[in-house]
Amino acid sequence: MKNNIGNQSDYDERQIAARGQAFQLAYFALLGALLLYACSEGLFGRWCDAGAAAGLCACPSVTVFAVTCIWRDAYRRPNERPAGMIALMGFLAVVNLALGIVRICEGDVVQEGILTFFICNTAVGVMAAVILAAYLLRLLVLRKEREEE
Repeated sequence: MKNNIGNQSDYDERQIAARGQAFQLAYFALLGALLLYACSEGLFGRWCDAGAAAGLCACPSVTVFAVTCIWRDAYRRPNERPAGMIALMGFLAVVNLALGIVRICEGDVVQEGILTFFICNTAVGVMAAVILAAYLLRLLVLRKEREEE
């Protein structure tokens, strides 16, 4: 299959099917996170603002999608090199964790007992670090499998 941009091959049929399954899992992870958030609001009262709730529910869903795709070899195109993804996820993890630490130290994350949107930098940093770890682990597993053949 060719994409409209150039001669670079796109995802194959197996990868498209795996991505569809990953979308389903991510959707149910999002529903579960939203349900947990709604229940926690009912049990404990308002503990975070709407922006923080949205970010804290979205990050696990994106992580489920990415990790599922990584383990099913559907995260990158067949001819794509892993270095770009490693650099991007490493950059996202470092920058967002650093911003999260700065916000925590400045006291912006919790205001008047309510978790604010500023926690999302930390959540995105953790998400990127988990995706990076899964990606590197998958590359190691694939390399070991090739060596054993």
